[in-house]
Amino acid sequence: MSDQTDNLLYRLVYEIPGCEQICELRLLYAKKALQLLKRKNDRYCTLYGADAIQDVAAYIKEPPDSHLAVSCEKGESCRK
Repeated sequence: MSDQTDNLLYRLVYEIPGCEQICELRLLYAKKALQLLKRKNDRYCTLYGADAIQDVAAYIKEPPDSHLAVSCEKGESCRK
């Protein structure tokens, strides 16, 4: 992932109340994250670029790995 993709992922975590980790975007807040991407598309495109938006949307839509789901539920970091 590019730096801009990472920056957009962190931005979504910050903007979604209750979301504390990137892995939670697809485990618990996928619908809300995708709605935010759609609603703020123009703003995010200016700040992060179209590629970052596509990468983030693809990340959110892909099914989570089972070990990540368990780690996230336990409050462990999902990113290495």
